[in-house]
Amino acid sequence: MSVDILNPPLLRLTSRKPLWLDLAPVDIKSRWKHNWKSAQVVNSHLVCDPTTRQPGFDLPRQQWSLLNRFRTGKGHCGACRKKWRLTDTDLCPCGETQTMSYVVPRIHTELVRRAFSVAAKSTWNSLPADIRLCENILTFKRHLKTHLSKLT
Repeated sequence: MSVDILNPPLLRLTSRKPLWLDLAPVDIKSRWKHNWKSAQVVNSHLVCDPTTRQPGFDLPRQQWSLLNRFRTGKGHCGACRKKWRLTDTDLCPCGETQTMSYVVPRIHTELVRRAFSVAAKSTWNSLPADIRLCENILTFKRHLKTHLSKLT
């Protein structure tokens, strides 16, 4: 078919005109850019030139989709799920409205901070040096109990 468009066959009947003979040439990229800039899209500022591939385009589809959900603010959060009628409430278990901007900075960092690998290091580093430098477990326990009793 593409061969027929580029090199059309001779017309057998004069009343039959191929569609492509009436078309004027169109610069698709400039038309696309114009439509993109004139569209009323919430996050259109994220893409300056819609004809070029965005950073991360070569990522696997799952990662690319997840990044785009965070870039656009339209991911699987409580507010969007309620808007899409997938749930009755847009609240997070903590009671606040769950939006994409709420999910990452608060919940994710809170979960990381509460993770044992992070909490153990920060707790250990907050202990006074004399407790951390104890040479045996019995001395360590005694100093730790004394330190913790002073805190309460």
